[in-house]
Amino acid sequence: KMSEHKFIRDATSNAIINTDIDGLRKYKARKAESRKIVDLKNEVDSIKEEMSEIKHLLIKLVDNQSR
Repeated sequence: KMSEHKFIRDATSNAIINTDIDGLRKYKARKAESRKIVDLKNEVDSIKEEMSEIKHLLIKLVDNQSR
């Protein structure tokens, strides 16, 4: 809704500036949450990869002890 947004025009550059501070805070919070989710997904992927390596090493170790 356009009526909820607050705009002013900069006298020097003639640019239209949004002054909705609450909207900016919400945007930054959403952006931070999105970054956090991506970081957690990357961390989980890394842990999965490390667990796979450990599994393969354990299988190799068991195979070597069986011989």
